[in-house]
Amino acid sequence: MAGIYIHVPFCTQRCVYCDFYFVTTATTYSPYVDALVNEIDHYGAKHTSEEPIRTVYFGGGTPSLLKVADVQRILLAVENSFQLELEELTFEMNPEDGSLDYLSGLRDAGIDRLSIG
Repeated sequence: MAGIYIHVPFCTQRCVYCDFYFVTTATTYSPYVDALVNEIDHYGAKHTSEEPIRTVYFGGGTPSLLKVADVQRILLAVENSFQLELEELTFEMNPEDGSLDYLSGLRDAGIDRLSIG
């Protein structure tokens, strides 16, 4: 089963248990999202597998630091660049970021599974 992992390296603080790459000093995430969308477009054009992408996983860091509009931009790039037959679209988030508006926006963007913690 083919899948895509999207790493969002931003955090508000370092967690003692985390071994992943992260940045705690960023104040804006748009340049990263712009670069990520460009990478998705670039590698999607080179992706020649006939096997469709079945899972997309946003991990981190803390993906929930992104605005819903940024998540939508990333997902649109994935949709336009790869053959999708999604069975699962997962998004890691910090419980503190989970306002009703934010969660509704994620659902509207197509997120169907949350990994909270």
